[in-house]
Amino acid sequence: MLPSQKELNELLHYNPLTGILTWKHRPNGSKTWNTRYAGQEAFTATNKYGYKVGAVHYTVYQASRVIWKMVHGTDPIQVDHEDGDPLNNRLVNLRNVTHSQNQQNTKLRSTNTSGVIGVCWDKSKQRWLVRIGVNGKSKQIGRFESFEEAVDARSQAEKDEQYHANHGR
Repeated sequence: MLPSQKELNELLHYNPLTGILTWKHRPNGSKTWNTRYAGQEAFTATNKYGYKVGAVHYTVYQASRVIWKMVHGTDPIQVDHEDGDPLNNRLVNLRNVTHSQNQQNTKLRSTNTSGVIGVCWDKSKQRWLVRIGVNGKSKQIGRFESFEEAVDARSQAEKDEQYHANHGR
């Protein structure tokens, strides 16, 4: 659970156009704290996944989650960065989603050998195998002779399952 919306808005200022959080002056804070931090950018560290993080009352939070709560007043389930850039915390780039929806907006993994998510070569059948994730389970679309047919089938399955347009970037 994040701190309350009121408390976050008392401590931080958010610029929705830049996505930057800054520390506010604390009327009851120490002169040292205010001199050093007030007006400075907050949540400047990045975690191992590339997301901006920072601490409020000695607890580390992800900046995008704090921003969501500051603006909307509720704790998000998961915050998706629509453009896939974890450093882009502009409000237009953030959306509250379920885990499944978040998985429908992922980048192409570096270990992918076909260049298309969900399409791989099946050596035993000598065909292109196409799969898609639906509700946390892998669903097989089929096997295809040509790579183009496989890519078209995957693309149609993504549309049918309402995957994000940026999926597989």
